[in-house]
Amino acid sequence: MGKVILFASGKGGTGKTTAAAAIGSYLALSGHSVIRVDADPLGALDLALGLQDDAVVNLNDAANGFATLSETLLTGADGARFAKLGDTPVEIFKALFDNLRKRADYILADAPAGQAGDENYSAIPIDALVLVVTPDEAAYRAAAKIREEFAGIEQPYLIVNRVNTDILRRFRQTLDDAIDSVGAKLIGWVPEDINVKYSFESSVPLALYGSSHPPSGAQKAFRRIAERICANIPPLSNS
Repeated sequence: MGKVILFASGKGGTGKTTAAAAIGSYLALSGHSVIRVDADPLGALDLALGLQDDAVVNLNDAANGFATLSETLLTGADGARFAKLGDTPVEIFKALFDNLRKRADYILADAPAGQAGDENYSAIPIDALVLVVTPDEAAYRAAAKIREEFAGIEQPYLIVNRVNTDILRRFRQTLDDAIDSVGAKLIGWVPEDINVKYSFESSVPLALYGSSHPPSGAQKAFRRIAERICANIPPLSNS
């Protein structure tokens, strides 16, 4: 049985979708079976994976018999699968995600940004919560509100994304400020990296972008975070 991990932020612009996409890639490239679910009605996870032209049906279509679950799950260039949640009724979330657990080691759900309290993702039966923030107080405050929505999750994890160490030093800030403000366990930080934008605009998964060159800062950081997720949130068994 696989583990359902929700990636949430509470505000836009933190790189939450990038994190879910990249970590899913590295989990898949390390041999795990992965399903990424875009739970954001306005989401761009398909764009980050280069699947925007293929994602024509969603999990709600499968639930209503308009498509099979296998037809809904698209396989990306990195080997991980992808589906949009669509307008799937909240009351079938448990059955849906229990089904997905049987099909993958990890199910990574990309939550809407800036919608604390939205039952369309707070009702997802998750095993772990990963909060993605940028190093600023507005992002910390928004993530802390999301943490409150999932009070039943004892140990949420934290990714501090788009870090510019020069700016942190100038304003005498540290990663401890993020940990203390959000109240979550740091699982990794990611430097500001222009390759993230380049890969997104090219519709190439970040983990595969520029594969003939040495890994960029963000690529190395997300790979390390994927390794830590394997260590801290292991699946119950191989799918």
